[in-house]
Amino acid sequence: MGEVMDDPVVLLVGGSAAAFVLVLAAYICVRSMLGDRTAIWIGCFMGIFLLDSIFRVRHFSDKSVDLQIIIKIASWCYIFLFALLRLPKYVGALTSAPGLFWTILLVWAFYTASYSPNPSYSAIAIFSVTAFFLYFLSLGAELDDVSVVLAVSSAIAAIAFISVIVYFANPSLGRMSEWRGDDYIVGTRLSGIVGTPNAMGEIAALGLVLLALNWREIGRRLGLLIPFLICLLCVSALIMSNSRTSMMSVAAILGINRMMRTRYLPWIVLLAIAALVGILVLVPYSEQVMIALSRSGDAAEIETGTARTPIWDTAIKLAETKFWFGWGYASSVFVLPSYAAYMGEAPPHAHNIVLQLWLTTGMIGVAAFVIAFLAQVLHAVSRRDALSVSLLGFLIINGLMEPGAFAGIANMSTVALALAVARGYRGHLPVQSTKPLRTAAA
Repeated sequence: MGEVMDDPVVLLVGGSAAAFVLVLAAYICVRSMLGDRTAIWIGCFMGIFLLDSIFRVRHFSDKSVDLQIIIKIASWCYIFLFALLRLPKYVGALTSAPGLFWTILLVWAFYTASYSPNPSYSAIAIFSVTAFFLYFLSLGAELDDVSVVLAVSSAIAAIAFISVIVYFANPSLGRMSEWRGDDYIVGTRLSGIVGTPNAMGEIAALGLVLLALNWREIGRRLGLLIPFLICLLCVSALIMSNSRTSMMSVAAILGINRMMRTRYLPWIVLLAIAALVGILVLVPYSEQVMIALSRSGDAAEIETGTARTPIWDTAIKLAETKFWFGWGYASSVFVLPSYAAYMGEAPPHAHNIVLQLWLTTGMIGVAAFVIAFLAQVLHAVSRRDALSVSLLGFLIINGLMEPGAFAGIANMSTVALALAVARGYRGHLPVQSTKPLRTAAA
């Protein structure tokens, strides 16, 4: 391998390819800064694609800076600079409710990063979250709603496509490894290029929600083939990830959205009756049901939330020791592994959005989040914005079992929340008058 890498031809080709990519990326960045809408769309696509993508395996506690981290940080700097240059266009969103409440939460998170076990890592983590919040607000004056949704869903489709290929081509990277007895083997769940099956399921689920709620608009612009292919990729990735929470979020959000678009009262009554009957019928067979739902064939897997209850219990006890101020934003990845003996594993986060915020930013952070979230929900409902309500629902449903938008480094839940917040302000911007990137032929 070393001899191949020392080959002058290989070095020349590799160096030329790297130089071309760098020049192309710089060109796209400059053009997008100048307002080229195609370049802005490509920049959005790449920012989302790079957010969760990883192309190497390393332990979650390894926070050393390598080439992939440098590329990610560079992409966050790009989107932050893009947003900063357009600050006057959306500053009103940051100084009025509900955006003001999110601003307060982000400022508080920045402060807590100063006393975390690793302040540099925590500062970079909250910087990435802030950058995406500001970025989607800034896109409101540059791209129409459908173009933004297309950029995000296309990036998700690209992640899903590459992940499925890696699943078969490089199982050690594309599949989750797990303990089976005394053996640590490569399992069957798709983790792809995002690290874990739960992250893969969350990403695929978000793609499906965005696509389903914008199917008509995307179809008018691009025809039906492209959205169908994106949908197929997302469904495949979601099923292969075997992420139950993500599957539940898609079913719940799309089901509720469908009911709200029709005469929903009869549907609610019908579903309530069906759920009640189902519960009464299945109660005598509860253990068999839990065994059927589990991946391991053990009912304890469901009873303990896939071994999350020890994690929650430990997170609560740790949060109580620093009740108001927390351990510092993104500190869970350094704090929780020290108590692995109590949990049976070394998780990087609290596996719940509220517990994650309490542990890292204290009860002050939790209060700020609850106020901001409720204000955002009321704002979305008052505007009858079905997509924003669905994105907020997606955040909470996934937040039951995962750390959500404020896990540390920005993730796809952060994107979902940023999209919802930005849509709440888009009504004040003249985005509907802009021309779409492409219109399908009649």
